[in-house]
Amino acid sequence: MKHAAPFLLPILLLAGPVARAQETADEEYLHTSIVDAHVKPSACSLRKAVRLSFDEAFRRARESGSTCVAVEGYWTGTALAGDRDTVRAADAPPGRRIGLYGRKHVRSFAPGARVRAIGYLGDCATQWPPTVNVDGYCHYTREGPILILAQVVRR
Repeated sequence: MKHAAPFLLPILLLAGPVARAQETADEEYLHTSIVDAHVKPSACSLRKAVRLSFDEAFRRARESGSTCVAVEGYWTGTALAGDRDTVRAADAPPGRRIGLYGRKHVRSFAPGARVRAIGYLGDCATQWPPTVNVDGYCHYTREGPILILAQVVRR
């Protein structure tokens, strides 16, 4: 083993950068395809949307994947909150947040802003295949409602 060490050092030095390059490529692919999931505004607009209360949207998330909806709530950055107290709560109670996915320019409101979010409802547990490593809201919340955004308007 004493004589093998000089031969292993170049292999170990090369393996680190190659592994990091592959991880970076994988992260970029996942970030682009999952975090930026979105709906074209021409396919789902306020005019076409079924308006739901926050509580109704939360309850219907698993069943309405093909329905364009408009939901009012409070912007948290990664989720839509049902009330102002949930915006500030680090450990919000279950049932008070709907995760958000959309293009970066659509997701640019100050926390606590009252908004109407328009898009397609889904659920973290069923939206993507279980073998996909999902970034964003569903990375931390394996189950629960999400809204894949077409647009967001301030209220």
